[in-house]
Amino acid sequence: MLVPGRPQLGIPGRLHDGFAQRTAAVWPAVQQLLKQHILNKAPGDASRISQIYVTGTSLGGGIGQIVTYMMQASAALRWWARSM
Repeated sequence: MLVPGRPQLGIPGRLHDGFAQRTAAVWPAVQQLLKQHILNKAPGDASRISQIYVTGTSLGGGIGQIVTYMMQASAALRWWARSM
C-alpha cells in the first residue's frame, strides 16, 4: 500500500511517517556527535573531522538521506564546511 507523505521535520516536500519518526529519533544523537567531533574543534586541529560519510541500507538508507539533508541545512555545519 502506498502511503502518501506529508511535510515534516522542516524539510521541503513530503516524508513517509515511518522515515520521519525514525529520523526524529536519531537526530538528537547525530547532533551531539557533530558538536563533539566537529563544531567544538578549532580549524586546524589535527583531531578535527574533515569529511562525513552517511550510509545505510533500506530504512537506514532513507534515514541517512534525510539526516544528510538536515546536516546540510544546519547553519553551524555550513560554517564548518566553509572553514575547511
